[in-house]
Amino acid sequence: MESAATNQHYVPQFVLRGFASSASGKQIFVFDKANERSFSDSVRRVAAAGAFYDCETDGQPHSIDPLLTKMESAASDSIKKVIDGRSLRVLSEMGRKIIALFAAVQMLRTEAQRKQLKSMIDSVYNVLLRMGADPNNVQGFEFLDEEQTRTHSILSLREIAAALMPHFLDKCWVLYSTTKDNPFYISDNPIAMFNSNQDLLRGTLGLRVPGIEVHMPLSSRSLLGFCVQPWSARFVGAMTWHRR
Repeated sequence: MESAATNQHYVPQFVLRGFASSASGKQIFVFDKANERSFSDSVRRVAAAGAFYDCETDGQPHSIDPLLTKMESAASDSIKKVIDGRSLRVLSEMGRKIIALFAAVQMLRTEAQRKQLKSMIDSVYNVLLRMGADPNNVQGFEFLDEEQTRTHSILSLREIAAALMPHFLDKCWVLYSTTKDNPFYISDNPIAMFNSNQDLLRGTLGLRVPGIEVHMPLSSRSLLGFCVQPWSARFVGAMTWHRR
């Protein structure tokens, strides 16, 4: 495949540049949690992997990288307006939809999301085995190996993101601001979810769960929140909010 050697980002470069450590926007400080070390690296090299959005099914190559590049181009314009204007009121209705789609895609496109999916599949598989069932004969369940999970994540991303997009649009949008001395940070899995409503039996981090808060960093000075109510914000700072 022609794009197989391409370094494809799961956090777009235009977003990473908003957290750059150099004036040119080409370098960024990185903290490696696994090895507990920090270092400076090129924005072109971080949060990326070769052929990350390329796969092959039935001998035919597929890539969603061109589609993501097109989406990122549209989203970068809308996000830049928000950062420069320090307000959500600068967004048109189409601008809001573009950012909502971008947030949905960003939540799905990371390496962490693929690992979470594989972990869930493995967990169900192991539970079925412990119950004495044959997972291969369980209706509605299909075991996927590493490569199959990767392929499924790539091919299903567009459809799932379109389904999740309305759940970003129907929330209150809050724009948080901070100072240069207390900047926001970004990670290789930048969509953060929090819910102060805890449940001992069920998870509370779904997009439609009451009390959910979703936060997406836009730059070191700006962060976009999608909240059930604007006063549920957990960050202190200047904010503007907009509701559909």
